[in-house]
Amino acid sequence: MSAAPPRFPAPRMKRLVLATCLAALLVVSAAPASAAPILSVVPSSPNVTVGGVFTVDFLLSGVTDLYAFQFGIGYDPNVLTAFTVTQGAFLSTAGSTSFFPGFIDNNLGFISFNANALVGPIAGASGSGTLLSVTFGAFALGTSAITAIFDPVLGDGLYDSLFAPIPLGAINNGTITVAPVS
Repeated sequence: MSAAPPRFPAPRMKRLVLATCLAALLVVSAAPASAAPILSVVPSSPNVTVGGVFTVDFLLSGVTDLYAFQFGIGYDPNVLTAFTVTQGAFLSTAGSTSFFPGFIDNNLGFISFNANALVGPIAGASGSGTLLSVTFGAFALGTSAITAIFDPVLGDGLYDSLFAPIPLGAINNGTITVAPVS
């Protein structure tokens, strides 16, 4: 004959259930909240003069496990000319990268397919840093927005090491004002 399983008295069982629930709640609440990363478009100076050359950095903050990215950049071609796109240092903090500087179209005011990806099966970069920089020339008076453009049809986005999309919390685009030479 087998012995019956031990039974806890009702008050003791309630305390055990309550303690287990509290412990589970503490474990869940101890996990850090993960906010979506923010992309900021940061000109080296918000004001330049006609004929001036300046750089715009595309800074990503608060990201976890960034393995790859791709996006376009828009600007006013009546005010600015894009010269070069260069790799930022952030993604390479996690390993070797394969950077593609995109295609500059100064007639449309658009730089398409700016992309970078880590090489090999490694964890992505976490934290904050510069994804890429663009060197512009100011050739006419006026104001130009400089915007990061994510078109999902083109595959634009941020991706983690499993190639899952990382949603952006916000994009803070930049503005340049071109003034006459004094």
